[in-house]
Formats: sequence, structure tokens, C-alpha cells
Amino acid sequence: MLEYKFNSLDDDFITLWSNYILYNDTTLIIKPLEKLAEKRQINAIQSWYLLKKPEQQNATIDAIVENFYGHSFNEALAIAHKTYARTKADLDELTDKILEQENLVLKYADIHPNSYCSEISYFNELKYVIDKYKQTEFADKIRDAAKIASQTAQDTKSCLVFERLYEICAASPLIFSDVEICKDDIRNVRRSLLNRLKLNPNDAVAKFAYAKNLSFFPLKDKNKLEGAKILEELAARPLKTVEYEIEQE
Repeated sequence: MLEYKFNSLDDDFITLWSNYILYNDTTLIIKPLEKLAEKRQINAIQSWYLLKKPEQQNATIDAIVENFYGHSFNEALAIAHKTYARTKADLDELTDKILEQENLVLKYADIHPNSYCSEISYFNELKYVIDKYKQTEFADKIRDAAKIASQTAQDTKSCLVFERLYEICAASPLIFSDVEICKDDIRNVRRSLLNRLKLNPNDAVAKFAYAKNLSFFPLKDKNKLEGAKILEELAARPLKTVEYEIEQE
């Protein structure tokens, strides 16, 4: 895994996921990502469940996750994402209903700007659907992963784990609507990652985490551009552990 005992499988995941962040093209990386997951690279396992199509099944990867206990946040996150893949149709249906109700609330607010939202039936329906999403099995599992990640971050004071925690929360804003990631926290993690890079400019893990921090939590307009440049450097590297050539744009 990326936070501890970094190896060549982890390095290949950084290459693949840097490509995905840059180009948002699942077809570009899904095959080598699946191969990495079969080799038990846990970040690849987590990500494969997020990106795979419903008809794509892999008994080898399923068996790996079925043996996870969820004691670490990475195992818990893999379990959560497997749950996401299994229940994706229901989650997508709820998401569509939430978007539909949000549009109705906005339209009503435009027509009746002086009304109290709490008295609008559309608003009540929106709250009901959001609450229903928060009560799904996936929501329970992803909260478990975030809870373990939060405790691990506090125990280890690791900037890498804090960055992962922020990413978990930011990726599911409906579920973590009560979690606020303040700018000072982002700055502190960014500063720690940058200090780590100053000590070792070739630290791929810190470089990847730093690029994600800049890309996902930009504090200035130039941050995303800086993050993209680092990701381009990481994405251009050849894979080491799987025989697959990434056809970059």
C-alpha cells in the first residue's frame, strides 16, 4: 500500500491513477488496474471496484476482499468500494432522485424567493432521499473506513494518511456533509508533504500525494496546474509489474 511498505506494485498504481486523474478515462487503465488488483495491490482493488462496469466480474479480486477484516482503513475502504459496486444501481437511482429534487427546490425558490425552504414539500422530499442515501450499506461502510482513517491519522500524525482521509470525505459529500475540511488542515498536510519532498525529491508517494492535494483541494488558481504537471510526470512512467502499455493521449 502507499502509506507503508511501498513496493513496485504500489509504484505502478501511482502511474495508473495519475493517468486517471489527468484524463478521467477508465478504458485507459482498467485492464492493468485489474491485473494489479489480482496481485493484491490494495489501492488498485479499491479503485477497480469504483471503475468497473456491472458486468465485469473477477472472482480472484472478490476472494481477496472476502478475506479482509476491515481492521485497517485500506481494507475497510476496499470493503466499502466492493459494496458500492454491488449496490451501484440502487445508489445511482437515489442520486438521480436527489438531483431531481434539488432542481425542483431551486425552481421553487426562484418563483417564491420569500418562502421558507423548510415548509416546501420539495425540500422535505429532498431531505428524505438524502437521508435514505446516508442510510445505505455503502454509506455505513465508507463511514467505517473514514473513522479508521481518522484514528490512524491521529495516531501516526502521517501526512499521507491525513491526505487519504480528506480524499475519502471529499469523494462522498452527501455522506460526509457534516465534515468540514478547513483550509488550514489542507495547508498543513501540503506543507508536510512538501517538506518530505525536499528531503527526498524522488519520493514517488509524497509526490503523488502532494499532486493530489494540489489538484483536489486547490487554495490558489495555479495549484491545479502545478498538480497536473506533477501527475503528468508520474503518468508518463512505464509500468514495472504488469505487461501493459498505456496509450496516452
